[in-house]
Order: sequence, then C-alpha cells, then structure tokens
Amino acid sequence: MLRMWASGGSVLPAHHRRKWVSSGCAPTPVDAADFKTYIFPLLFFKRICDVWDEEYQEIVDETGDEQLAWFPESHRFQIPEDCHWNDVRTKASNVGTALQRAMREIEKANPDTLYGVFGDAQWSNKDRLSDALLKDLIEHFSKLPFGNKNVNSDLLGDAYEYLIKKFADATNKKAGEFYTPRSVVRLMIDMLDPKEAETIYDPACGTGGMLLAAVQHVKEQHGDVKRLWGKLYGQEKNLNRCALDLLGSHANAIFSNRKYDLVSFEKVLTRQPQSGLYKAQEFLGRGTKIVNMGELFGFDTIDSSLDMKRMELTQEEVSKYQLTPDDLLFGRRSIVLEGAGKCSMIGDLQEPVIFESSILRVTVNPEIVLPQFIFEWLRSPKGTQQITRIRSFTTVAGIAGSDLKRIVVPVMPIKEQLAISDELSSMRASVGALSQRQTANRALKKTILEEVLGGWDVH
Repeated sequence: MLRMWASGGSVLPAHHRRKWVSSGCAPTPVDAADFKTYIFPLLFFKRICDVWDEEYQEIVDETGDEQLAWFPESHRFQIPEDCHWNDVRTKASNVGTALQRAMREIEKANPDTLYGVFGDAQWSNKDRLSDALLKDLIEHFSKLPFGNKNVNSDLLGDAYEYLIKKFADATNKKAGEFYTPRSVVRLMIDMLDPKEAETIYDPACGTGGMLLAAVQHVKEQHGDVKRLWGKLYGQEKNLNRCALDLLGSHANAIFSNRKYDLVSFEKVLTRQPQSGLYKAQEFLGRGTKIVNMGELFGFDTIDSSLDMKRMELTQEEVSKYQLTPDDLLFGRRSIVLEGAGKCSMIGDLQEPVIFESSILRVTVNPEIVLPQFIFEWLRSPKGTQQITRIRSFTTVAGIAGSDLKRIVVPVMPIKEQLAISDELSSMRASVGALSQRQTANRALKKTILEEVLGGWDVH
C-alpha cells in the first residue's frame, strides 16, 4: 500500500510540501490502479470528522456550552454515534467492517450532501485489506490534521488532483489521459467565455468535464443553459465510454443542481417488491407472454414489440402477476453481476404480460413519483451506487426485495420529474445511436480490410 504524509507539521501546504513514497509494510493484493478506491474515501472521512471537531471546539471555546456544541444545527455535517474517525481508530479487530459501517451511517445522516461520497469499496474484505494493514493506514492518516484551520477547501482540491496524478503515475498512465486540473479548466473556460446558444466543441473530451464546466459558466453568467443542449460536441478515442460518462456526468449534475427530498423507496410504492411466477417447463409455449431475464437485461423498456416466450396460466395467476404502466422490474438473481438489480420500465403492452421468478416487480405511486423518473435516477451515478451496495454474490448475483425497498429515491414536483426524464431519455437515445454507428463503422472497416487487403487484423 502507498503512504502519504506531510513534512513540517502541516498537511499539504503551499510550495508542494507533499511526499509520496512506497511503504515498508508487507505487499498487499490491492492493485495500484485500485488504491484511489480506498485512499480517497479515507481522505474524505478524516476531513469530515476533523471539521466536525473544529466546529465543536469553537462553540465550546465561545460559549462554554458543551451541550450546545452537540446540537445537529451546530455542524454542517452530522456524524452519528460511534461513527467518528476516532471511534474507528480504536477498533482492534474487524476494522474494515467498522469503517464501512461508519461511512454508510454518515452518508445516511447527510443524504442531501454526502450520499454516495464514500463509494462502494469492499472494506470488510480481509483478503485484500487485513486489520493490520487498515490500522496502519488509519494511523498514518491520523497524523494529518484535515480541519479548515490546517487545510482549506481549495488546498484540499489541489491535494485531490495531486493524488490523482500520483495514482496515474503508479500505474504507468498519464494523468492527462483522464483528468484536466480544475485550474486549467477554469482558465480555458474563462478565456473562451462561452455564451448561450453558441456551439462548444472539446476535441479530447474524456468524461465531458470541460463541457459541463462550460454549461456551469453560462449558468453563472445568468444565461439560459437550455439553449446549449444539442450544441455541445466532444471527440474521444473511446466513443462509447465518452458518451456514457458524459451522460452519467450530466445526470449527476441534474440531480446535484436541484433541491429534492430523499425518501425510502417503500414510501413511494403502492406495491412492495414482489417476485415473479415460477411454473414447470411443460406450461411453456402457449398462453400469456412472460418477461424473462433475457428481456430485462437486454431492454430498458418492456413493450409488445419484444419477442417473448409464452406460458399457460390460470386467470388467478394472470391477475396476480400482470404488469402495469406504473411498474418497474428489477433483476432479482443473475449469473452475471450486472444483471442483479438491473431495472427496466414498462412500455406499451397490447396484451397481458407477466414476469418470471428471477425478477422483482414494484409499483410506484404516480402521484408522488413517475416510473421513468425513478428509472433515470437509478441509472445515474448516485442511483447506481445504491444498487451496487445491495448486490450480493454467492453462486449467482442477486438483490433482495427487503433491501431494494430501503434504498432512497428523490421526490420533487411531477412537472420537474417529467422534464428531467425527457431530457435524460433524449440523451440516452443519442448515446444508443452513437453506439450503433460506431459498431457499424467498425464492421464496415473490418469487411473492407478483409476483402481488399487480405484479412488484416483490425482492432
């Protein structure tokens, strides 16, 4: 594992008094490319706790009232009982479990600001992170004060980018391949000074950070950002990744820039998670259409245009399992990890359609949330993180209905939900068209080279 520490008694001060070295501890099975998955959450965790301690001490020093210093209103972030950095630091065993619990509880206590900030690293996996290794890492971080008196937010941002570069160096990659320093982005955008309705092009867009910064600039100048949609263009070697990352970044920006309440999923459901029907093979081949994992995994919308198997059912079975427009389907178990928790909407069904036992069905209350809005939320980075957390894997991957109903979903006015759903759906359609064009172009190029140039290998 890599260690970071500061010289001169102050963490990451100006003049780059930062050091990055290889430790003398035993080799770890964590690859260098995965270090950031663990280092960044620890950095955020320590920062949140140190700022909380500073706020507590300031109130005590000013008022002498320790009870006042404990009030939630006295702190920008809430830290539940037994979830402070110092609480985890005292653990002698099962350190990863304690760390994971603390991070999850802090996220739950601050749903509007911190939900998902710690990522989905498997801290409790002792094959990768032993108690001794984690305690060693925690002790090194404990030497570094991350409160506002020692580290302001700009300096912490610089440190974050510094670490990204070092992680790239450790894996023999150039940091410029996947990130541009914020200061460079800000300078370029300020120089370009993009206006609403102008066309903006990034020739090496990566995940689209520069384009999103341009949108933010227009917004700060009180321009109408809606006039930019359809006029943002980017070029990237990996087109599929670029398009999907940009879509994910845009979805994240949409949900981050709006005010909404986060509520438990079960509170917006008129039907709690229900497993589908299982019947013997002898009933297949006739009767009612049935959605299998193949359709769920392959399509975001289930409608009558899909070629589905049929099953002979009783009228009672049809009534119990028939799909409705307000339903959402989730993969309950799957032989591939991505299938567990995969969500699909219900489109236009011209006849009764039911679903099989490897699928969960929930029905949302359309007066509170729209099914397409929940679908888009679950496809966003924040929603995806929640599904990832409730996945389990034994012989097959799966999610439980009891866990699914406890994830959180946003609630906002129906008009806003509809606008967000339409915007993200339109972008998703563009991404799909891009993917199809790229696949077709590759196939055409390969055919030309095989027929004209004698079968050169094409990648």
